[in-house]
This record gives sequence, C-alpha cells and structure tokens, in this order.
Amino acid sequence: MHDATRAYIAGFLDGDGSIHFQLVRRRDYVYGYQIRASVCFYQSTRGKAGLEWLKEQIGCGYIRDRAGSMSDYTIVGWLAVKRVLELVHPFVVFKREQVDRALKLISRLERTFTAEEFIEARS
Repeated sequence: MHDATRAYIAGFLDGDGSIHFQLVRRRDYVYGYQIRASVCFYQSTRGKAGLEWLKEQIGCGYIRDRAGSMSDYTIVGWLAVKRVLELVHPFVVFKREQVDRALKLISRLERTFTAEEFIEARS
C-alpha cells in the first residue's frame, strides 16, 4: 500500500474513526470474558462510497447502515486491528496516543494471561 493511501486512512481514523476494546462475556473463555478489539470508521450514508473504498484498501471488515443516515465500516479482531493500526501508525496525528496504547495492549493479547494480568489489562 502506498504511503499516500496509508496517510489518508490515518487521517480518516483521526477525524471520523475510533478504536474500541470491549470485554464480552463468554462462558467458554478461561476467565469468562473475551477482550474484543475493533476499529471503526464513520460516515454519512450518502458518503458510504468512501467507506467502501476504505474496505477495498484494507481488505477486511464489514460495512453497515446505522440509524440516522449514518454508516460505519468496522474491523474486528485483534490481528486485523493490529495490522490496520501498524499501517497508519506513522501517519496518525490526533489519535497517536490511542494507537500506541492499542498496539501495546494487542501485543499483550498475543500471549496467555495469568488472572492478575487479565485484571490489569482490562483497566
């Protein structure tokens, strides 16, 4: 991917994007919860073509129409989120701290947690 494309995606994340980590109750997980990572990009449904272009560039995730004439493009899963954040990292400005913190947390997710580490990670 060209640097200009990566910079454009970083700007989109800075302005109309968000990074989420959620604790999702899952009885089949060791500690009863899954840590779910996602990156979302938001746009008026009239500008949905921009979200479709993003999805084409990034190559994963899904687009959905929301209430109130809004659409979002969402990428879920810490491996996919890590790939996207690493692509935009050199270019992101306003959300630099969030990207750095997200990448740090994802690097911790790549190994097994003790109970104490899990409690610390969710803070």
